[in-house]
Amino acid sequence: ELHVKSADSGASANANFDDVVIEGSDHTGISILSGTAKEGGILFGDSDDDNVGFLAYDHNTNVFMFGVNASERLRIHNDGRISIANTSATRQLYVYVNNSRTQYSDGWLARFHNDGNAVNLYGIEIFCGNYDASSTNYAVRFCTGNDTEQGNISFSSGTVSYGTFTANHPCIIPDAD
Repeated sequence: ELHVKSADSGASANANFDDVVIEGSDHTGISILSGTAKEGGILFGDSDDDNVGFLAYDHNTNVFMFGVNASERLRIHNDGRISIANTSATRQLYVYVNNSRTQYSDGWLARFHNDGNAVNLYGIEIFCGNYDASSTNYAVRFCTGNDTEQGNISFSSGTVSYGTFTANHPCIIPDAD
């Protein structure tokens, strides 16, 4: 065990994670200093894989990478864009699912679940600005896997519009109860 102590914090280290403890009574931290065009990181390993999990910062591109199961799974780009399961982001948040993955039994990419619990009764808010010179705000686009638009939901001057949908992808809006 290694305990680096500049002052007593008044806390005790977790018995399961006390091999290295850095303690102080003021701002306390660890600095990992690397070469200008190199990476700095923390690796998690076991007897089968010496980097099965990792946190890494690339000083050359200024991106922060998170790895699980020996592969990069999340990246924060130098301009704040976030990529999940992909190393490039063409949007502020880009989530990628490889079609060969079978762990998603229902086939959906994401779920936003709100149990309601009589306090938080809301779903998703979408804030967006003008997409083009027509002053129409495109809130949602529906596209095929190759980015061919199949329809959209837009709004302008208080009117919500359901854009043209292809015959194979109709827009169904249920009647209010």
